[in-house]
Amino acid sequence: MKPGDFIGDYVGGILTSDHVEILHHVTEYSGRNYFFEFSNANGDEMLDAAPVGNATRFLNHAPAETETDLPRSDGTPRSNAELANCVAQVLLVNGEHHIGFYTSSGSWIRTSLVLR
Repeated sequence: MKPGDFIGDYVGGILTSDHVEILHHVTEYSGRNYFFEFSNANGDEMLDAAPVGNATRFLNHAPAETETDLPRSDGTPRSNAELANCVAQVLLVNGEHHIGFYTSSGSWIRTSLVLR
């Protein structure tokens, strides 16, 4: 895939923060969380891809502040954000918000897609 290629559209049910709070215990117990915030400014609504999502829910997330076990070629620690090879963009399509995933760098066969 080339940089800027479309990967997919995140699909899920819209939940309010109250519903997310209720489901928090379920996600803690299962160890799986498929919530996606539209933005930091609108934290009251999230998409939940657990019951109705597609393959984009399995994209890996790369927190910027942590280090990975894969060092750079010089042996120094590499941050997870350096491994990120795709980005999310909130789009307005026919009056509805969609979250699209796009490649940010070239990726190859059998390479994990890591979201920045």
